[in-house]
Amino acid sequence: MFISWIRGCGKRNSGTILFLTDNEVFSDRGRKLFRDWCNVDILSHAAIRHYYDLSSTDGLELYKAFFWNGGLPHKLAERLTTKKAFIDNWGRMIRDGFFPNSELSFLVEIAPKPYAAIAAQRLLGQRLRNSVLRHLVMYATEPYQPVDEVRRL
Repeated sequence: MFISWIRGCGKRNSGTILFLTDNEVFSDRGRKLFRDWCNVDILSHAAIRHYYDLSSTDGLELYKAFFWNGGLPHKLAERLTTKKAFIDNWGRMIRDGFFPNSELSFLVEIAPKPYAAIAAQRLLGQRLRNSVLRHLVMYATEPYQPVDEVRRL
């Protein structure tokens, strides 16, 4: 789930915040580690654990679906302050299909316009199915305004 992070402990001190961005996923290490991860959520706590070599008992798994409402650790919040910052940190994962449709659809439906627009653009770039179309229509549709005129056929 976006956005997920692990507050480190055990091998790492308790103040460490671990998460994945394009820099980690597309680094030489990330490419090697995730090469065989078919249909696995790269945004998940499992992926974070795999990348940072954490055991299942290391750290505290945290996430915040409504990340635009604040309450994130500073290290994450600074990467989400603007549309450009968001794209700089997760744009390639979005473009290359690492964000599941469920996450993109959630952003289209709930997130503020800058994030919704990024997600909608990605959804438009793939083979459209009913589940995807529903969210795109929600994003693109203007608010309903009643019309006083009667149209005759």
